[in-house]
Amino acid sequence: MFTKINLILVLKETVIGLTIFSFTILGPSGWILDNLENYKKKDAAES
Repeated sequence: MFTKINLILVLKETVIGLTIFSFTILGPSGWILDNLENYKKKDAAES
C-alpha cells in the first residue's frame, strides 16, 4: 500500500516522465512541420 508521501513521489515521477517523453516525440516532429515550407521552396527552386 502506498503512503501519502510515496503517492506524491510516484505522481511527480510520472508527470516528469510523461513530459520528457512528450517533448522527445513532439519536439522533432514539430520542428519538421514548422520547416516544411522551407523544404518545399528549396525543392521547387532546384527543379
